[in-house]
Amino acid sequence: MSTSKAGYTPLQPTGGKIGQIQDELTEITGIMHNNIDELMKRENRLDELNQNASKLQENSGAFRKTAGEVRKKMWWQDLKMKVILYAVIAVIALVIVFVILNQLGVFKGGSATSSTGSSSNTKSALVPDPAPKIDTPNLLRRAHLSALDIVYK
Repeated sequence: MSTSKAGYTPLQPTGGKIGQIQDELTEITGIMHNNIDELMKRENRLDELNQNASKLQENSGAFRKTAGEVRKKMWWQDLKMKVILYAVIAVIALVIVFVILNQLGVFKGGSATSSTGSSSNTKSALVPDPAPKIDTPNLLRRAHLSALDIVYK
């Protein structure tokens, strides 16, 4: 006698119709067992998928938080670089202005009192000297070259 998947031995039918029905029942029982096994496998896969989805959701929250922190850090770094750049440009512009003013003689002036201490010379010291003749193209060229020397040193 043969045993079926269910673990019992079917009776040997004496008639052909009963034997055919019993064979069909045995086949249907085997199919049902296979279906139950497949259902259990599917349930396991669904549980694994659910766990993976939960982990992915947790990781996405951590990623979002980290991305926000990195974005803030990069914004501050960009701001610092802009401030440094603008400061360097301002310093260069001030140096150029001071070089031009120095070339014009703005910083070369007499004192308000003379060395003898008389106040009669005070009026003449307050009156500016007549403006010197300015060679503008030559002055601008020298200021530009001086600024370039400062920048590239």
